[in-house]
Amino acid sequence: MINVREKFLQLTNNRTPKGLEESVIKLITEFTLQKDEFDNYYYIIKKSDGTFSNTMFSAHLDTIDRGPSSYSVGHYDNELKKWIYPEKNEEEKEKDKEKLIKHVFDGDFVKTDGNTNLGADDKAGVTIMINLMSEGVPGLYYFFMGEESGCVGSSSLSRVYKSKVESGVLPQVNKCIAFDRRGYDSIITEQMSSECCSDVFAKDLAAKLNEYGFWFKPDPTGIYTDSAEFTDVISECTNLSVGYFSEHTTSEKQDLEFLELFAITLTKIDWEKLQVFRDTSKIIYKGKKSATYNRGGANWDWDDDYSEFWYGNTNHNFNNFNTSTKNNNTYVDRGKGDLDKLNNTINDDAEFDKWYLEQKNKGWKIDDTLKNNENIVD
Repeated sequence: MINVREKFLQLTNNRTPKGLEESVIKLITEFTLQKDEFDNYYYIIKKSDGTFSNTMFSAHLDTIDRGPSSYSVGHYDNELKKWIYPEKNEEEKEKDKEKLIKHVFDGDFVKTDGNTNLGADDKAGVTIMINLMSEGVPGLYYFFMGEESGCVGSSSLSRVYKSKVESGVLPQVNKCIAFDRRGYDSIITEQMSSECCSDVFAKDLAAKLNEYGFWFKPDPTGIYTDSAEFTDVISECTNLSVGYFSEHTTSEKQDLEFLELFAITLTKIDWEKLQVFRDTSKIIYKGKKSATYNRGGANWDWDDDYSEFWYGNTNHNFNNFNTSTKNNNTYVDRGKGDLDKLNNTINDDAEFDKWYLEQKNKGWKIDDTLKNNENIVD
């Protein structure tokens, strides 16, 4: 068992926007991880009989970058189908030093001094993964890059996942568990308005977790995170709450007591025996591998934890909205974190990922007229 609090605080000493994921890997000194061709990292722990587990655990290495010296790095290479990061000059290295985070403690919570985001999204998930690995819990552990820029790493892997299973590089799993959700009680059953996880599975997992004093329940209000990219190839794909709040803002905070207790509890679950019910052949897939890239409706693009920044819960209907235009493709933000596309569909990953990153780096804020709404979570 690792020291969960100590590891989380170590991981959140610096902001790590896309392009700086390697700095997180350098802090995972407990294990030697393998790197795939998409710059994701993974680790495999087999069962005691030498066979593979049927479970994938996931978290993402990158964070939103709120604070001084916010900048993006790298470019997407259309031929290589991956992001390329140039060697940094001294000025850029100095900027990285300015990404330091100052921790401020408030009871069970840790936050920042208000000048930066904390990065609990998703350093909390990374911490949980390291702890599961330290306890030898069987599974395929995937640390994805570029989630905050449009699930770059996970969508790339999902395109070749079947071939990697067939060639024996990766094990066949029937559940993908992401640790990347705000709050205390969500087991996400829908992402991008489509079922990603069955109620049967969610209720079974909730019952097992709640035996240890938690209050998890099926939650259909998910938006988009890494596990969504595997809904067409893995039966049960969900996302669990890990105790952070106000993600993507300088008010972001993490409940350390919850994180510690939850991390311990997760090592006690028999992941192999959870009820798998969902049929992947009958789903409506809306991820980045889809032919139309589904830009057409609500809840298509922001990662699973971005909507809290906007509306706190699913009952808000804000009337004011902003528009954003990129290459003749206009999107409307209706104040809820879900953007509707007004013009043509984009089929190009690089174009979308670039646009997606630009929007997040704008540092959008809730309108002052909404801040007094008691339902807005801060």
